[in-house]
Amino acid sequence: MFPHPVSFLGNADEAFSSTKSLAFDGVDDNISCGELPVTTTLTAFSFSLWVKVGSTTTRMNLTSSPYAASSWNDNFAVYYEAGTTSLKVEQGASVKYENTSTTLPVGTWTHLCFVFDASESTAATKSKCYINGVSILNASAALFVSLVDKDEDLYLGCRYLAANGSKSYFYDGNIDEVSFFNVALSSGDVSDIYNSGSPTDLTGESGLVTWYRMGENSTFKSPQILMPENTNKDKVSNYSMAFDGVNDYVFVGNDSSLQPTAAITLSAWVNQKTADWADRGIINAMKYIYGSPNGYTLDASVRPDGYLYFNFEITTSAGVQNVKFLYLVGSYNLNEWYHYMATFDGNTLTAYVNGVVIGTTSYTGAILYDATFYGVNINGKPYRLMHADVDEVSIFNTAKAIGDIWDGSGKPTDLSGESGLVGYWKMGEEATYDAVASEWTIPDQAGSNDGTSANMTIEDRVGDAPDSENNALSYNMDAADIKTEAP
Repeated sequence: MFPHPVSFLGNADEAFSSTKSLAFDGVDDNISCGELPVTTTLTAFSFSLWVKVGSTTTRMNLTSSPYAASSWNDNFAVYYEAGTTSLKVEQGASVKYENTSTTLPVGTWTHLCFVFDASESTAATKSKCYINGVSILNASAALFVSLVDKDEDLYLGCRYLAANGSKSYFYDGNIDEVSFFNVALSSGDVSDIYNSGSPTDLTGESGLVTWYRMGENSTFKSPQILMPENTNKDKVSNYSMAFDGVNDYVFVGNDSSLQPTAAITLSAWVNQKTADWADRGIINAMKYIYGSPNGYTLDASVRPDGYLYFNFEITTSAGVQNVKFLYLVGSYNLNEWYHYMATFDGNTLTAYVNGVVIGTTSYTGAILYDATFYGVNINGKPYRLMHADVDEVSIFNTAKAIGDIWDGSGKPTDLSGESGLVGYWKMGEEATYDAVASEWTIPDQAGSNDGTSANMTIEDRVGDAPDSENNALSYNMDAADIKTEAP
């Protein structure tokens, strides 16, 4: 499985090193790593991490998938307390433990690896625990046959109680190089990962589904540490903003730069959560006052029947001009990312979905605004509020060719430097949160039209983006918790 030479450097052209970790205070520090990487059922998995414990006086969870005391979720947890290192797995009302009697040294780096394989014939071989590459103990009782997907997040540094969202058993110490495999690692695989006490490059390894390098690839965006899942390298975006469809929106201003007249392009990535025709706002700069609409708007929604409703409007001297479609029955789904783009070049309005033209409308003239123009909102205020994750929103004062925005890969492209760009909001990627004001600031990457959120919380930055899932976010941690120390 690990075909590397003894040095386990992976790509010989790249030197691999681990020089940073994350420190947890044992009080309330924790990290959400996105949904547990299980599709439907999982009959084998392995979990590897490096730890440097700060104390052994109380029980501490190193990691936890959601636990519900009243209605047990399928989940697993790794925890430690004085003299006991445990893998706990639960299914329904069944709880099984893989316990060792090993005391981990305080202040010293230790590699832990837990392996579960339901296909093994005996209880003693179904579950194994390795410390520093050595198998310490096998399970003494039969474990369940599979881990079932519950669409819940995986946490580091705490136990998460799914029933009420509370967290407890916080970890005190450092964690580094966390990885989750959807296969059962062999003893040789575990030995290779341990690598005589030096973390190794896991790039491209079979069965690897999530890998968090902790301090090594973390960035602090107040008030959170952002830690992209490391198998998703070189992504333009790893984070988006979640809108609740009730009253969440982001206002990006009414500057004249956001009032193009001769031409316009609107672009955004959207992952809709609710099938509702009225639940459709993406970019709204049009306020309907009877007899005097003004500005522009882009709406789209996935309906219960699978139709996509798409609406692009501008206001002209002839009134509202639009491209409006109910498009492709049965072809669209909730909880999937779609790229929406609309252009007006002075003669034609054009609508695109995932790089494909879905319709056009002819009109020759200009976009008009009047004194009632109130500015631009992401997510449709004052109406058409969308329950969706939204990412990579942009406005141009030219009609862009689709190839300038969409490269066919199904993921965002970097729009920095594109001609005509007057507003560019990377959403969760660059956002910062003011806990006192209870608002997000979404920087404008193209100018000075920074967005300000309304009715949104610290939980509304999510580690999900087009073609990039399971990216981690910290809670109650700051830049000082990125430590220049590692195994």
